[in-house]
Amino acid sequence: MDHDNVSSNLAWKPKETAAGYLPDRLKYVLAVRYGDRLTDGIAFSNANIQYLKGLMDAGVEGTGQLIDLIDKHGEIIVFEEH
Repeated sequence: MDHDNVSSNLAWKPKETAAGYLPDRLKYVLAVRYGDRLTDGIAFSNANIQYLKGLMDAGVEGTGQLIDLIDKHGEIIVFEEH
């Protein structure tokens, strides 16, 4: 699947709040790792911080934002919104 040309957004939201959007490159990286599970949503919490810091160190835009959101909300759901 060509993840650079899909017509969807990678979104995040705390469990009980409105969603926001993350950059396409982060969507691609997470789609490679998690595949179709992004459609239903994946919970990200402090357990994922080391993985996300690795992505941030690799220059994947939006990862710092995701880490900040986890710090603020404790757990967020990342999902692909069509």
